[in-house]
Amino acid sequence: MALLPLSARDAEAFAACALAAVQTRFPHKLDHLILEHGDLPSPTQIHPVFDGSYDWHSSVHMHWSLLRLLRRVPDLPQRAAIEAHLDARLRAELVEVERRYAADPRRGSFERPYGWGWLLALQAELESPPGLAAGPTR
Repeated sequence: MALLPLSARDAEAFAACALAAVQTRFPHKLDHLILEHGDLPSPTQIHPVFDGSYDWHSSVHMHWSLLRLLRRVPDLPQRAAIEAHLDARLRAELVEVERRYAADPRRGSFERPYGWGWLLALQAELESPPGLAAGPTR
């Protein structure tokens, strides 16, 4: 099946939408299993990488979208803003907070399966060599 190529105008619009989403803190639907009295963190405390967007998996999806757009459209006008956002969010200490939260066995069902799928797609995009497209290009 032949698909239309991604136009520069559409790529710019998608990037603007995704960047705005990941930088919008509220409203936020927090999927958090309260394990004990006082276990009421804010989204940014438990999800410092994926705080922003309506919920966690939407944030992961939008981060994937931003990376995918950078790969597909190297001269994207929002490149500097996207790279600055990713540099601020994809830091080792913030990723560790996300990992600790998800690793708690009492939170075993957190964002399964949908969010995990987008997280794996994001990881594949991060691990792809420059200039190569990770996954489907449609």
